[in-house]
Amino acid sequence: MDFQTAIVALIILAALVYAGNLARHKLKAFKPKDKSCAANCGCESKKIKN
Repeated sequence: MDFQTAIVALIILAALVYAGNLARHKLKAFKPKDKSCAANCGCESKKIKN
């Protein structure tokens, strides 16, 4: 393998890693942050029963 082919392979590998990381972050953004409700989220499960 000559030097030019090695450089091209590294550039392609870096591009694939970058695209995979970008996709992972975009998919992670669609997941819920946590399973609990905040104090004023408007969730019905947090209403105080009298």
